[in-house]
Amino acid sequence: RWIAHGKRPDPTRSGHLEHHRLASQPVDVPAEVREHAHRFAKTLVGINLLLAPVLGLRRTIPFSIGLSAGLVAVSYYHARMHRRAPRGRYEEWMWRFHWHHHAADARVNFGLTNPLLDFALGTAVAPREVTIHPNLMPAWLREAGGSVAGITSAADRATTIG
Repeated sequence: RWIAHGKRPDPTRSGHLEHHRLASQPVDVPAEVREHAHRFAKTLVGINLLLAPVLGLRRTIPFSIGLSAGLVAVSYYHARMHRRAPRGRYEEWMWRFHWHHHAADARVNFGLTNPLLDFALGTAVAPREVTIHPNLMPAWLREAGGSVAGITSAADRATTIG
């Protein structure tokens, strides 16, 4: 929230704002991981320098490997939200949660794989329906006729209302 959406210049913020501008485009996971690798590696080194003297490398290195695997897993899960329609009730809910962040209010719904921290921090909004501007509409929504699981194209909505 404070890094990717903050006010200060930061490579993470710049890349994230570009992602918002190009939300209709599929996410390139290897490029996304490469983009964040340097900053992420610095963070892991810092964590290990701080925690290794207390916990030992036998604990901090597996912890770092787990964080790295988590970053890759979250990146792939996030990419799915931009590449394909949701499958199942949980994905339908999470896709609405995520697309609300893109289409309605970038100040809420930061969680990509689950909303737990958003609920804890008071940044969760759980919409029943999300309307996406046609410029942000992903290909899977366009291919489905503009409406899937409560995610609707503003263009599709205008034609059904008018």
